[in-house]
Amino acid sequence: MILTTKVSGIIFVGIAGVFITILTFSQKTKSKIKNSAINISIFSLSLLVFSFILMPYAFIMHTKFINDVVAQVRMNSNPYVFPYTLQYVGTTPYIYHLKNIFRWGLGPVISFLSLVGITFLTKNFRLKTKNYKNKFLFLLFSGYYLIYFLIIGHSAVKFMRYMLPIYPFLAILAGYGLYKIDCSKLKALTVLEPLLLIISTLWTLTFVSIYSKPNTRIMATNWINQNIKPHKTLGVEHWDDRLPIYGGDKYNFEELPLYNLPDDNLKWRDINLKLIKLDYIIIASNRLYVPLQKLANCKKYKVCYPKTAEYYQRLFNNKPLLTSFGLIRFKKVAEFAVYPKLTIGPWQLKINDQKADESFTVYDHPKIIIFKKTNDRDQKNN
Repeated sequence: MILTTKVSGIIFVGIAGVFITILTFSQKTKSKIKNSAINISIFSLSLLVFSFILMPYAFIMHTKFINDVVAQVRMNSNPYVFPYTLQYVGTTPYIYHLKNIFRWGLGPVISFLSLVGITFLTKNFRLKTKNYKNKFLFLLFSGYYLIYFLIIGHSAVKFMRYMLPIYPFLAILAGYGLYKIDCSKLKALTVLEPLLLIISTLWTLTFVSIYSKPNTRIMATNWINQNIKPHKTLGVEHWDDRLPIYGGDKYNFEELPLYNLPDDNLKWRDINLKLIKLDYIIIASNRLYVPLQKLANCKKYKVCYPKTAEYYQRLFNNKPLLTSFGLIRFKKVAEFAVYPKLTIGPWQLKINDQKADESFTVYDHPKIIIFKKTNDRDQKNN
C-alpha cells in the first residue's frame, strides 16, 4: 500500500524481498532456492495486483505517471525546478530534516526518548545478543530506516512529510527509551519518567488545539465578505490559494506573478500596472514571501528576487511601494493566525510555528494577511 501512496516506498519492496529470501532459506527444506523463487513471485504478483487496485491510473495512464515520477526526481535533485520548492534553496541536507523532526514532527520529548532508546538498543545489541540470525534481521530492519534517511535526507527538496515513514520506528525507539528509564535503578531517572510523559502529553495537546479553532482561510473569507464591499479589486498571489474561498464572484481579482523571472524592471512594470488597480492585497500564506525574501542576494543564489524582496519588505514595514507610476501605500488591516496553544487556568503556552517547514503550516493553519490601499482615491471610494 505504501508504494501506491509514495513512490519512495519502493525502498520497502527491496527490503521485503530480502526478508522473504532470508526467512525462506532459514526453513528446514530441501528446495530452498525453488521455495524462495516461488515466495518472491507470489509477493511480486500480489504487489502488482494491489497496486493496480489502489492506483489504477498508474497503469492506465502509465506514460503520464512515468513523466510525473521523472519530474519529481528532477525536483528532488534541484530545488530551483519548481517555484514552491525555492524554500529549500540553501538548506542543509539531513540537518534540516532532523531539526524539523525534533522541533515539530515528534517534538523535543519524544525525540529525546528516541535517542535514549537507540543508545540502549545499540548497547544491548552489541553486548548481549548472541543469536546471529536475530542480529542480522535486526540490522536489516533498522538498516532500512537508516538507508531511507540517508537517501531521502540528502534530497534537495525537504518536505517534512518525506520523513513520515521513519516516524513509527522513532516512536518505537522512544517507547523503548522510556522503558529503559523506568527500569533504571537511578532514582533521578525514575522521577524523570512521569515528568517526560506529562510534558509529552501537554506538547501534543498544544498542537492538537489548532484543530479546535476555525481554519484561518474560513476566518479570512468571512472577514472579506463582511468588510470589503462588492466590486473591489483584490490582489492575490499566484501559486497560492485564492481568497475568499466562497463569495468571490462579487469581487474583481488581479493575480500577482511574483515568482516570475527574471526579477527585472519589465516584470515589475506589469506588476505595478496591477498594483495601481488594487484596493486590497491578500497574502494567503507564507508560501511566497519567505523564500523570495531569502533569495534577495544575486551573488549568492543562481536564481534571485531582489526587487520582489524589496517589495515585501516595504509592504510589511508599512512603507509606500515604489512603482514606475508613483508611490502606492498599503496598510495591514487584518491578520488571521492560529498557533499551537495550551491554556490551563491562568497559565498559557503559545508556540509560534511560522519558522517550521512551510508544509507544516500552509495546508491547515496558514497565517493570512490583508492589506488595504490607503491613498486618497481609495479612502473616498470606501
